[in-house]
Amino acid sequence: MDRSIATDLGEHPDGAIFTSLPRWGQVNAAQTLAEWGDCRAASAGPDSVAALAGCTPVTKQSGRHRAVQFRWACNKRLRRAITTFADNSRRTSPWAASIYERARADLAEHGAAAALLAPNAAGG
Repeated sequence: MDRSIATDLGEHPDGAIFTSLPRWGQVNAAQTLAEWGDCRAASAGPDSVAALAGCTPVTKQSGRHRAVQFRWACNKRLRRAITTFADNSRRTSPWAASIYERARADLAEHGAAAALLAPNAAGG
């Protein structure tokens, strides 16, 4: 299956873009490409891709009350692919490793700490 994925990804016009990122991996790149889709016009920019992936928080405000919440309505498979890439990025990027370590020092669980990297991995 891995060979089939690598072959199909190599034949896709955007395959080289998705596999050029460090520590992305063939399977993760293929999953991200499949979930993101071919219609780039549907995404206004990096922020909309991050929102589509559920990697940006939702801010709700009414009067004096303001709450920042986790985004539940999103493409969960795309979020998984982006957060996997974000988690892998901390192994080669000092910047990402620093953010991750600070979050862990603040007692964030691994998943929450890796999720903090995802908005930047998605471009948001």
